Amino acid sequence: MHPSYPFLRLAAAVCAPLPVDLAACGQHVGPQAHAGTPQAIAEPALATVEVALPADSPRDVWLPASHRLSTAIPVGEGLLVNLNASGELAALVADCESEMTRHARSSNMRFQSDNDVMLGYEKDGRSMVVTLTLDASGDACVSMQVKPG
Repeated sequence: MHPSYPFLRLAAAVCAPLPVDLAACGQHVGPQAHAGTPQAIAEPALATVEVALPADSPRDVWLPASHRLSTAIPVGEGLLVNLNASGELAALVADCESEMTRHARSSNMRFQSDNDVMLGYEKDGRSMVVTLTLDASGDACVSMQVKPG
């Protein structure tokens, strides 16, 4: 197995839409409330929260034309971004590469399989890894890690 494939699978799992549980306390009750009496399990209410890039995030973070941002987490001076994008994988990769070239980022890594692509870029000592993985619906799950210089 290629060393990057486990990372691609992990990125796909992390990139799945992440609903935020806004219920203070779910109604989960054990399978048996009384001996021999099954108890229905009520699911907690879930809501989707709008996610945006932090105001101080780098201006050269690639966002595809048709995307839904699911996470944007500052980690120290770095940034983790996950989103879902519509479009063919090859077209999304080409758009990402074009955008990275436009922002003067140099490519330093590329791994590709049938449904996964991992791209690496550098600029001014900062690095960015972009992972694109097709999900079951045919859309792309995109994960980006931006590290400071």
